[in-house]
Amino acid sequence: MATIFMAEDDPLMVSIYSQIFKLDNFDFAMAADGQEAVEKLAAMPVKPDLAVLDVMMPRKDGFEVLKFMKADATLKNIPVIILTNLSSQEDLKKGLDLGADACLVKSQNSPEDIAAKAREVYGKYHSK
Repeated sequence: MATIFMAEDDPLMVSIYSQIFKLDNFDFAMAADGQEAVEKLAAMPVKPDLAVLDVMMPRKDGFEVLKFMKADATLKNIPVIILTNLSSQEDLKKGLDLGADACLVKSQNSPEDIAAKAREVYGKYHSK
């Protein structure tokens, strides 16, 4: 079964995404802040198939986690979706420039929309 790793500091959002991804038959792993995300990703013996990173988190933001992933040989090929509350084109461009496969504005996408994008990105890398 494929695993989605999510770094998100809002417990309600984690609960919603966990339910949605589990209904889609994904295993779900999470971290509550950017530093925890870096530590968990580095320690996972089996790396996730997709990462969903919130930009605005304590200790390290999603961009810092993305930079860490792209610099690590065991993590750099994991597809990444960046979620932000900031709708500026500059932030969306920054995520893509750092190597994210997609950058989505939370207020403009429902959790179901984001899960659909996750399935789409996952499918590009893991098509049957």
